[in-house]
Amino acid sequence: MAPPTFKMLINGKLVEGEGTFDVINPSTGEVFAQAPECSEAQLDEAVRAAREAFPGWSKTQVKDRQAAMAKAAKILEKNVDALVETLVKEQGKPTHLAKQEIQGCIATMQHAAERDFQFEKVIVDDDKEKVIQKYVPLGVVGGITPWNFPPLMATWKFVEALTMGNTCIIKPSHFTPLSTLHLGELLKDAFPPGVLAMLTGDKSQGKWLVAHKDVDKISFTGSTRAGISIQKAAADTLKRVVLELGGNDAAIVLDDADPKEAAKGLFDFAMSNSGQVCIAIKRASSSRSQRN
Repeated sequence: MAPPTFKMLINGKLVEGEGTFDVINPSTGEVFAQAPECSEAQLDEAVRAAREAFPGWSKTQVKDRQAAMAKAAKILEKNVDALVETLVKEQGKPTHLAKQEIQGCIATMQHAAERDFQFEKVIVDDDKEKVIQKYVPLGVVGGITPWNFPPLMATWKFVEALTMGNTCIIKPSHFTPLSTLHLGELLKDAFPPGVLAMLTGDKSQGKWLVAHKDVDKISFTGSTRAGISIQKAAADTLKRVVLELGGNDAAIVLDDADPKEAAKGLFDFAMSNSGQVCIAIKRASSSRSQRN
């Protein structure tokens, strides 16, 4: 069987990289595919296209953006099995969990398509003053995602950005690039050219994206060490940064808890997805009576 091949999404077109890199199936430890290596020039092209697409996309009615998101959800509904196969091979999670993840992507899009967005709210309106809170599109958003939930994390980032009227460029982990590229191929015609881009490569592409003067915001999910580097790199352009980093999540076992049931719950929440979940339990606290 020929290895799966996917292309990057730049300015509404599927393009190859200027090179490739190996993608390893963690269940076998073997290379099973090649992913495109995005050059700095290609990243610049994606940012330029996103910048040019922003004025038109941000001025569309929210109902039209929601209609595009509903279209995207229907496209994914027709391709669940293919996305699951890609995700299982590159990330290693069991098929039923991979299917849950793709269903989560679809649910995220459907929620955005149906949500009653309130972009303007009157905070104060009296004889002295009137204060109105407005939410307005920002510009080009760069999303950098981890390897534990590749398509879901990408979806969480670009769905919110696009529905709000921003354009978005997604750069997934180099360990799990294919499911995100697969999303890009499927959604190529769901949005106007330049509104959504999917780029892959090693750590260089993330650094270029963070430092780019025409990227207005970075949303990153990953390690604390990488988050520190991103915060520093973004400072030169004063772009907005949202960081979701590793934690040290605790569980508390109360006095009236059944120890056997609590132990099962602790294990399940600690080891789900092989423990590679941001909210996975890393420590537990209990009363002296429970420990005895």
